[in-house]
Amino acid sequence: MSKKKNSYKKFSLKKKIILTCVSIISLAIISFFTGFGIYAYKLNKAIPMELSSEVSQQNQSVIKELYTEPLIQNLPYSVKVDDIFIHAKSAILLDASTGWILYEKNADEVIPPASMTKVVLMYLALDALEKGKIKLTDKIDLPPESWAKNAPPHSSLMFLGKDQNVTFEEILIGMNVVSGNDAAVAVAMCLFGTVENCIAKMNEVVKNLGLTKTHFVEVSGYSENNLTTAREFAIFSRSYITRFPESLQKYHSIKSFTYPKKHNLPSYIDYEDAKVNGIPLEGTMPITQKATNRSLDVIPGADGLKTGYINESGFNLSLTVLRNGTRLISVTMGGPGNGSIEGNKFRTEDSLAIMNWGFALFRSERILDCYKMNTKAPGGTEKSFILTESILDNHFITVPNLKDASGKFLPLTRNITVDEKIEAPITLGKQYGKIDYYMGDYLLQTVPLVADRTISEGNIFVKLYGKIYNLF
Repeated sequence: MSKKKNSYKKFSLKKKIILTCVSIISLAIISFFTGFGIYAYKLNKAIPMELSSEVSQQNQSVIKELYTEPLIQNLPYSVKVDDIFIHAKSAILLDASTGWILYEKNADEVIPPASMTKVVLMYLALDALEKGKIKLTDKIDLPPESWAKNAPPHSSLMFLGKDQNVTFEEILIGMNVVSGNDAAVAVAMCLFGTVENCIAKMNEVVKNLGLTKTHFVEVSGYSENNLTTAREFAIFSRSYITRFPESLQKYHSIKSFTYPKKHNLPSYIDYEDAKVNGIPLEGTMPITQKATNRSLDVIPGADGLKTGYINESGFNLSLTVLRNGTRLISVTMGGPGNGSIEGNKFRTEDSLAIMNWGFALFRSERILDCYKMNTKAPGGTEKSFILTESILDNHFITVPNLKDASGKFLPLTRNITVDEKIEAPITLGKQYGKIDYYMGDYLLQTVPLVADRTISEGNIFVKLYGKIYNLF
C-alpha cells in the first residue's frame, strides 16, 4: 500500500513539475509574443528621431562626399539627334547644371588655350577676393612688367602705364573684357609677388580638379606651351561658373571697355590733351575697345566666358549661354580663319550653331523636392530612419525636349524602389533603394536612396523581434 502511495506521490510531483514548466513556457511565449506585438505596433507607428542641426549637417556632408558627381560626364541616356557641322578642330557642349555632355568633337585633342588661360587667373583673383586677401577698391601698384609698352608683340592690351591710378576691379575688367595681357601680369604680381609664383598656383588649381592635360607656363595665354583640351577646359569652366556665378554679369558680359579714364591718369597729364596727343602704348590716351567675345552681340543669352587666339592655337572660345533657365557651356578650339575678321566669323558661327542645336534638343529641369521617406529599422536601437535621395540639393536633370501630341513637353516621372527586408544595423549613406526618373520611355537618371543616419543593432530580444518582423 505504501508503495502505491509513493508511486502516486512521485507521479503527482512530476505532473506538477510538467504543469509548472508548461505554464512557465506558455507564459514566456505569451509574454514574448505580447512583447513582439507591442514592438511591431510601435515599429509601424515609428517616426524617425529628429537629428540635431549639427549632426544633420555632418551626416549630409558624409552623403555628399560618398555620392559626389563628376564635374562632367556622358549623357546617361541615348537619344537620336541630327549631327551638326563645326569648323573648329575640337568642341564640346554640356549642360552647366548637370555637367552632362550633349555633344563633342575631338574633345581630347591638346591645343594651347591662348587667352582662355586668363579664366584660371581670374579664378585665383576671385578666390583671393572671397577670402579677404584683397578688395576690389584697392589701388594697385603697376610694376614695369605690367606696362603695355613692355608687353610682347601683338598682345591684347588694356593699356596700363607708368604712374596710373587703377583699382583691382578695373584691372579684372580689363583682363576679361579686352583680354589685356598687361592686366594679367598686373593681377599675377599683385596677388603672388611674381609671375612664377602665380603660374605654380594656376597649375595647382587645375591639378586639384584632376586635369592631367592642362598645364601653364605663363599667365596671359601668349605662349604656345600653355596646354589644355576642350574637355578639360569645359570642366574648369563649369567649376568656375559654379563657384563664382556672379562673375558673368560683373566681368564677362561687358561689351566694351574704355581705359584709361580721367581718374586713371597721373596728375601731371591733362585728360583733354591726352585724348588728342596721348600715346596708347604709354597708357596716356583713352581708348575704347569692344569685348573680344563678339558672341555677346550675336548669340541670345550669351553672358561669358572667354576668347583666345594665338597662331598655334587657332580661334578658341569658352562660351556660356542662359535661356529660359537652362545654361549651356561650350568650348571650341582650333577654329580656322585668316585674320581676326574671318576667325571671329567662323568662331561665332560655330558657337551659334552648337548653342542653337543644344537648346533645341535639351533643357535643364530642376527637382524641387528632395525625395524622402520614413523607413522602418527592425532590430535597431532606433525604430526608423529616413531614406533620402543621395543628391541632397541642386538636383537638376538634363531632359530631352520631347512633346506629346498637343505640343506640350512630356512630364518628368519617377519610379521608387525600396529594398525588401531592411533591418539593423543601418549605415549612414548606404543605399537601400533607388529612384528612376523617366520622360516617356526614356530612363534619364537613377538616383540612390540612402540612409540619413547610422542605427546600431538592439539587444538580443530586439534583434529577434526584428528577425520575426521581417518574416511577415
